[in-house]
Amino acid sequence: MAKKVLVVDDEPAIANLAKIKLTNQGFDVTTANSGKEALASVASDPPDVMVLDVMMPGMDGWEVASRMKGDPDTKHIPILMLTALGLGEESRPEFVNVDEYYTKPFDGATLVKIVRRLAGRDD
Repeated sequence: MAKKVLVVDDEPAIANLAKIKLTNQGFDVTTANSGKEALASVASDPPDVMVLDVMMPGMDGWEVASRMKGDPDTKHIPILMLTALGLGEESRPEFVNVDEYYTKPFDGATLVKIVRRLAGRDD
């Protein structure tokens, strides 16, 4: 059975590119375009891995990650933060424990490799 990945980005082109790269490698991928939409998607159909943008209008990725990691039902879901900001530029909240951090523009092969590892699929 294919591992489920939720890609969250307010830029549809980026979400769709990530979806294509991951789908081509056998993942079952859905997308969300906002933090609110992401949390609703997780509640209705929890993914095995989440790829999450940091900078989004309304609820940013840090808030989404904080809510997920603070919820006993979703804290086990690995989160890959995908952002255009480098680590030095981004003030990463100390209280948010994400599993991986990767910067845009992303390389498709590297994205797939990270998601495979987080999904426990190192094949």
